[in-house]
Amino acid sequence: MDAEQRARELLADEYAKAGVFGGVNTVLSDIDRAAVAAITRALTQAQPGWRVVPVEPTEAMMEAGGSVEDLYRRGTPETWAKVYAAMLAAAPAPQQGEG
Repeated sequence: MDAEQRARELLADEYAKAGVFGGVNTVLSDIDRAAVAAITRALTQAQPGWRVVPVEPTEAMMEAGGSVEDLYRRGTPETWAKVYAAMLAAAPAPQQGEG
């Protein structure tokens, strides 16, 4: 399911809770389009200081984490942060419409 479809479902759920009948139709009003766009942005953009990453690490992320594995074995929070940073740097950017 892409982010826009999820946004439409969330908007329809809110309409249903509010007792608005008809929900989100195939043909959206200007207000509905604005709401779907705002919800889509909220689903696909991370807060400042955050990144959207896959739930399961990709092969590239695992390789990046493994490249600093010797640091991980020492077990200090600073070295774990380096492993995490390497994996985040290797994480793919979300595709437009994914969420």
